[in-house]
Amino acid sequence: MADQFDPTPLPDPIEIECVAQLVEWVEKWKWGPPPTRASLWFRGHRQRVGVLQPAFLRSNVEELITEGRSWAASESEWGGPVGSGECEFNKEFRCRAASFVRDPDDFVELYFLAQHYGLPTRLLDWTTNPLAALFFAVSGDLREDGEVVVMPPRYAAGEGKCIYVASPKWDPLLKQAVSALFGPADMPNDAQPVLYVQPDVTDFRISQQGSRFSLHTTNQPAFPEKAIVRLRVPADVKWKLAMSLRTMGLTWVSLFGDLQHLCREMADKIGVHLPGEFDGPCPP
Repeated sequence: MADQFDPTPLPDPIEIECVAQLVEWVEKWKWGPPPTRASLWFRGHRQRVGVLQPAFLRSNVEELITEGRSWAASESEWGGPVGSGECEFNKEFRCRAASFVRDPDDFVELYFLAQHYGLPTRLLDWTTNPLAALFFAVSGDLREDGEVVVMPPRYAAGEGKCIYVASPKWDPLLKQAVSALFGPADMPNDAQPVLYVQPDVTDFRISQQGSRFSLHTTNQPAFPEKAIVRLRVPADVKWKLAMSLRTMGLTWVSLFGDLQHLCREMADKIGVHLPGEFDGPCPP
């Protein structure tokens, strides 16, 4: 997969021990020589992870659904990476969620809604806000190092254009790719391994979190290590970083804007931790 990415140089990784280090690192990238001025996308992980993959692939959902039937046979049957189990899984969501959505036949909106509420999909969440990514990296697992993963949306090698979807509901390439996930259909011939999506701002948290998504159209890992930068967040500074971010207005309420996260934020503030129910950035 390495040849899918352009040679844009990425900055050297750092270890984040204070918020200022991350801000300085981003500014150095943003105001460096012209090749480094591409937009950056960020992800925050409470624990350091291996290969970056969306939940559907990371959790081997197709194999769970089909009870171990041949993945290769599914690929052959559907003419591409979309297995029969995946299509049936998504169609079940469409049927059962029909009363909760405006148009259950709008597969793009339906699929992004499924991601929003936690269904395993081929979508991976990103943000354009580095402090939001850091917030998620320090929000829990205080005995484990976290990380902020950084990536510029990559350009297709040899084509000179980024496969970037700015109006997802109306983009024919994205509509065809998502429709294929409900089957039976093939992925579009010109679909790249990753489509980079700027969603329509239909929800408060999309705006507040600077949400972006990558849609992974193949079953193979799409991000080689040279295409990303991992910034380590040591476990012993997570609590300090969480407090600093809170003073800067980065809180559960500011990022999510609902009653559930107001309660989470208030529990955070007094250091309450309910094992198994609450995993906010409280001290151990």
